[in-house]
Amino acid sequence: MKKIETLIVLFTLLLASSCGNEMNDAAPVDSSSGVEVSLSLKSASAGLLSSGTAVQSRSTDPSSVNDAVLHNAWVLQFIDGNFEKKIYKDSGLDKAFGVKLTYNDSGVQSHIYVVANMGEDAFTTDPSSEAAFKAGMLNITTEAGLQLTSGSLPMMGDLELEVTESVISQTVELERMVARVTLKYTITASLATELILTSARVCNVPDEFYFTAPTDDSVFPTTPTLHDGEVTDLTLSGTPDSDSLVYYLPDNRRGTGSNAGGDATGKSGVEDATYIELIGFYKGDRVEYHLYPGADDVNDYNIVRNTDYTMNITLTGLSTDDKRVVSRTATSNSYIVGTATESLVYIPVKRANQTTEFGEQLPDLGSGWSSSVIWRDNSSLEIETDDSDKAYGIFKVKVNSSGQSGNAVVCIKDASNNILWSWQIWVTSYDPDSENETYNSYTFMDRNLGAVNDTQSDAGALGLFYQWGRKDPFVGASTTSGTTLKTLYAGGSGSTTYASTNTTAPTTSANNLSTAIRNPGVFYYRASTPYDWYAGSSIAQNDVLWGTIKTVYDPCPEGWKVPPIEAFSSWDSSTSNSNWGGNGRIYMPVPGSWYPASGYRSSSTGALGTVGASGFCWSSVISAANASCLIFNSSGVNSTSGNRAYGFGVRCVQEN
Repeated sequence: MKKIETLIVLFTLLLASSCGNEMNDAAPVDSSSGVEVSLSLKSASAGLLSSGTAVQSRSTDPSSVNDAVLHNAWVLQFIDGNFEKKIYKDSGLDKAFGVKLTYNDSGVQSHIYVVANMGEDAFTTDPSSEAAFKAGMLNITTEAGLQLTSGSLPMMGDLELEVTESVISQTVELERMVARVTLKYTITASLATELILTSARVCNVPDEFYFTAPTDDSVFPTTPTLHDGEVTDLTLSGTPDSDSLVYYLPDNRRGTGSNAGGDATGKSGVEDATYIELIGFYKGDRVEYHLYPGADDVNDYNIVRNTDYTMNITLTGLSTDDKRVVSRTATSNSYIVGTATESLVYIPVKRANQTTEFGEQLPDLGSGWSSSVIWRDNSSLEIETDDSDKAYGIFKVKVNSSGQSGNAVVCIKDASNNILWSWQIWVTSYDPDSENETYNSYTFMDRNLGAVNDTQSDAGALGLFYQWGRKDPFVGASTTSGTTLKTLYAGGSGSTTYASTNTTAPTTSANNLSTAIRNPGVFYYRASTPYDWYAGSSIAQNDVLWGTIKTVYDPCPEGWKVPPIEAFSSWDSSTSNSNWGGNGRIYMPVPGSWYPASGYRSSSTGALGTVGASGFCWSSVISAANASCLIFNSSGVNSTSGNRAYGFGVRCVQEN
């Protein structure tokens, strides 16, 4: 039998407080006067939307949830919209039971609500009115379980009647206040040999859970606060290529999307829609599937209470045409990490095998390496690496920034402590997909790579330096003028300084690439022709380390690359297109576009120069023994070339 993993949402009551007209003490008490009415409660059938055999609205694990059992019930009476009384019952609910309701004047209706399985503390404070009751909600706090009353689901039913002495008995049909979502997935045989699913979670769960729900097709809740569920490991029994997951969820009615007439692979979501995220590994990549429940497998995104949703999903591959595949781990040399209190990025180590310089450094991606942090440029950043997913060829970088920004370099090493590859971690709130600028048919980032802001005359906007053809960053000035390098800190925490090194490149070596990869913190300069960190003579230079097509040594994040020189073609040395200001150059055709005068690192010494007076940005193409670049100062802007050992800024452009 397949194991059913049940994640359930735990709610706590957030109901507005006020004084009612009776029973104001905390203990639940019955009214001693009124019309005796016999109530019979029954569970409403759940609306079944399964595409296969109809399932019951209960877990197959009898020790978990039985949503047909009533453990306790609150009866609340409202007359003409005003709260009248409340009655609590914790036994005898399997048969008719009597309650004393307040007598109505002729022609006046009472609205009776029965709320079950919420426990005796649910209504210790009276709702101020019927409107307040209907606006009252439960607040999601954890995903430990919907266990307000152990082993049951919250239910509610209501009726309207004129309470008179002629009223003898009434039946109230109770609906479950949650939906049940069952995901049954199967991986095709060809994919199952490579794809290993390891965990799952439910995402975009509203933390607003109302007692009553709309009866129309309106979006609900209107402005939900959402959270993602905890990641739950998948302990698969039987065959690893299929399993079932069960979730109990509150209403989240988001309407329909734009995939009408399509198929399930095009169900890519709408804003705020609930989805189940399956997480796994495929050939050294971390993979995420987003699977959206709803009234159909194509275009509906409504989660409606008292409804069973069964999703029968077959995973056939990782094609980009399948919109449910939302993420494959980026294979890049730099990663953008947000400035939330805690952020996480997954890095595939297969990058270490993608250079012709070393070939296959790791025959087995899951062994032969360990990860660590080399340096940070902000002592307030806490960064650590985690090898718990090592078996899948992945390591994690955990960042605790507390709102701070900065940069770091992390790496993997072999057993002999040799660095096999290194990566830049750019901790920033910047989103280049939404904050960018376009000219010459190229979309640019609006700041230099590694900059922590784009504020004119601020040292945080200077960004980092890169030698032409190298992937590894080097810090620049600590202020907007001067020659003092920004301080680096060793490891992932603390204030121990890291000593970056300026070293002359070996003159006897025709190829310094392998040494540079093993030493990402060393700035290799050369004080003689061809002024290249890579080679000691122009005939031995490597002209394709960077290129118009992104290479394995390109320092830009996924989806971005070092620009070709023609991307800067609209800049000129006149004042018609740009002005000097804010310790940099303002490109006037694009509002807000500004390039900082970050200076350079010398190709012959590694020292800082011209900070605050001029700026430089690399292009991806060579120019004879040099490489093409953009240079600007207070006099103007020019496309020119510079020695490849220089440290210049990089302004990334989107890949085509």
